[in-house]
Amino acid sequence: MNEDETGDEAIDATVFGVAALTLLEAIILILLDRSIIDDADLDDAFCAAVDAHRSGVAPHGRPQNEAAARVLDRLRVHGNSVRLDA
Repeated sequence: MNEDETGDEAIDATVFGVAALTLLEAIILILLDRSIIDDADLDDAFCAAVDAHRSGVAPHGRPQNEAAARVLDRLRVHGNSVRLDA
């Protein structure tokens, strides 16, 4: 494996996605627990993200946008990435 500038082994890009998703889920839980946002706000945010990918606004190719929209929609329906296979 290659090493990056910090001397660590190269990290697969998927790991960054998983780390980002975990952080965002933690932030969402904190916002909900503190009543900063409610379920309707969260649903609106998910719908906006899904729409951005389905309409091609997000800067990715069509297959990536559709895959991202499906993941976001499943997260919206099932609650979190741990239960994505539900």
